[in-house]
Amino acid sequence: MAVKNLRSGAISHVGRVVGFGRAFHFSVPGMGDNTKYAVILNANGSYGSEALSVYHDGLTDEIAYAEIDAHPEAVAAFNALEAAKAAEERAAEEAREAAVEAREVAAEAARIHKGDAVRVARGRKVPIGTTGKVFWIGEGKFGTRVGVKDAAGNVYWTAYVNVRKVA
Repeated sequence: MAVKNLRSGAISHVGRVVGFGRAFHFSVPGMGDNTKYAVILNANGSYGSEALSVYHDGLTDEIAYAEIDAHPEAVAAFNALEAAKAAEERAAEEAREAAVEAREVAAEAARIHKGDAVRVARGRKVPIGTTGKVFWIGEGKFGTRVGVKDAAGNVYWTAYVNVRKVA
């Protein structure tokens, strides 16, 4: 049957409907339009769409009806294209998740803990380049602070952001 407009009764896209889809568009925060559409195979081999229903503000407006009526090979090609897009989206999502996990692992590796060997990289009260082991981490008046004891037994107190881990 292809696509039948429910208002005018006109029938279009005969033999070219290969599938269906949905699109959701936000119009106002918390609200949106949900459109169901038929996927149409164009003469040049590309795909177009024809809206079938629109859901907006809690109401569904049915504007057309469609059935898949394209040649089975065209339908199979469209389904393969959709499956490839879905696989590509899954792979991209997995890559994003792996990148987030890698950043979290790197951040944890760079985090300073009690007992870590550190070097003073900035600040004005403790000489830059001083190395030692962290023996205390705590909150001070202006943020997180660390206590560092060098090899000679000297104790230094500085801001957490002033020290870097030594490999």
